[in-house]
Amino acid sequence: MYKKVLLSLLLSSNLLFAQNGIKIVGEFKEVTNKDLSYVNINSNVPNTKIYLDDILIGEAPLEAYEIEADKLIHLKAVANEKIYPKAIEKDIKLKPFRTRTIDLNFKKGFAKLLLIGKDGYLFVDDRFDRTLTSNNRVVTIEAGKQIKIKIKNGEEQFVAVKDFYANKFYQFDYSLKKKASELKKRKQSNKIVKKRVDNRVVKIGNLMWEQVKEPEKHIFMYKEADQYCNSLNLLGYNTWRLPTIDELKDLDKKRFTYPLTDKYYWSGTSTKGKYVYWQYALAKDFVKNKVEPKIKTFYKGSTMCVRELNSTHK
Repeated sequence: MYKKVLLSLLLSSNLLFAQNGIKIVGEFKEVTNKDLSYVNINSNVPNTKIYLDDILIGEAPLEAYEIEADKLIHLKAVANEKIYPKAIEKDIKLKPFRTRTIDLNFKKGFAKLLLIGKDGYLFVDDRFDRTLTSNNRVVTIEAGKQIKIKIKNGEEQFVAVKDFYANKFYQFDYSLKKKASELKKRKQSNKIVKKRVDNRVVKIGNLMWEQVKEPEKHIFMYKEADQYCNSLNLLGYNTWRLPTIDELKDLDKKRFTYPLTDKYYWSGTSTKGKYVYWQYALAKDFVKNKVEPKIKTFYKGSTMCVRELNSTHK
């Protein structure tokens, strides 16, 4: 009976010790639950590999990673070695049940770049770097991916986008060309100016003719028509006048964007008419293709002004 009770007590004790992480080995006890501490590891470079005592434990960021307390542990962190050539190494040792956060800050390496071509202004990722001359063609550039190199001289430029790796040497033989978008903008600008000029005037031979968008609003007595042309300031020119009758005769109405009216157009050519006491000017009807004298103070005619292209005055 006594032996059975003693055996029962020993089994119960072993079970209790086992539940608390203690194994009975002969007369000695061995602790299997070691005291732990925790580390958080962050990095400024994604996918940084983390080694503890030369064993890869994962990639940053790591949160609450368990390490043995009171033990000196060697940490090594490795990022993209093509851009961040130097690993970060440090020793860590923590007291039990402590947590430490480690922030890793990798620094980029540098590449060398030899630029051969025309002088100009160098921009790296759109930031001005230097003025390129014959004496400073070797450039130290921070390593990285998809770095934009631009060299500009006036309207000409060279642009390249390339990966640059640390401790490497690169050479660019470049030629400067006009930017395609600038050429396109210039063409568009020329088209706009041309369209604007064409819509307001028509150039025929050595004459520039006013184009009237709303000709029904330009119907005047002769004196008003003459004053209108003499005071006209169009496209910066103020040397406008009424056309001569010969200029009107030679004028092809099909050259105009806007239609002409069915009324006679005033010329600046005076003439004699049926009644000697009235003043006349010759006018042309473009619909009937006729020329007739019209009394200056009675008739309201259509008005269109003209100027010589070789006029030196504005």
